[in-house]
Amino acid sequence: MDKTRAVKAKSVNKELFSEIRSKATMLPIKSLIYALMHARHKAMPLRNKEMEPQLNRMGAQIKLLNLVWKDLYDYTDPDPEMLYKNFRYSLNTYVNFFYAMPKEERKEYIASVSRMKTQKGIDPEENLLLIPALMAEKKEQRSNVTSWLGNAIYRAPFKALYDSSKTAMRIAMFKQNSAMRSASNTDLASFSQSMAKLDSKIKDIEDGKINPIDDEALKNDFINEAIRFSDSTDVDLIDFISERIDTRKVVMARATRMVRKARN
Repeated sequence: MDKTRAVKAKSVNKELFSEIRSKATMLPIKSLIYALMHARHKAMPLRNKEMEPQLNRMGAQIKLLNLVWKDLYDYTDPDPEMLYKNFRYSLNTYVNFFYAMPKEERKEYIASVSRMKTQKGIDPEENLLLIPALMAEKKEQRSNVTSWLGNAIYRAPFKALYDSSKTAMRIAMFKQNSAMRSASNTDLASFSQSMAKLDSKIKDIEDGKINPIDDEALKNDFINEAIRFSDSTDVDLIDFISERIDTRKVVMARATRMVRKARN
């Protein structure tokens, strides 16, 4: 490869890295924005003065997360610690809302979400819109709910990268046997090692072992390795990953439409 082509390839890979990283990082932000928007919309008609401080805090967090979303959409390099701080504060605001909600209104909220067509087929225990309300009904300790839910949402980018890579490799082995033979043992061993590290990180997050700076570095290393693997083999791994986590197609307009549907 001549110098000009090498420079172009490096530029393309840098852009691709930024795109994949942003797409992955958007996943928990998108989830929280939608959850906060939905909960706030459901509570607004109640005009309960006791809930006004919670509603105001949720409104402020939605604005903040939208700014974070815009930065990620524009491929801005995030500060891992600040990003995590905003994430945790928004999550606390979301969970606290349901623990502050009067019992009858909380029951109506749970029934309302259960009736939503967009929520059909999702187990209540796995539904972000329902989990904190259900846990509040069961009088689960608030800090435990926030911690468990936070770990589950925080791990989403890592799990999306891991699951999409695992699926891509399976499809490649099934449909593109010749492509897999073109990958050297070194390439396969290197990427398998990266997947093992990511899998280990997912387990650590589930156990509450979170370090935003180290976690971001590991995520970035994995994306770079996936790009390198795609470049050096005939396996379109990075395209598959990108398609599976393509949050750029799920802009806030869609989340807004989902909230509108919840009114019916």
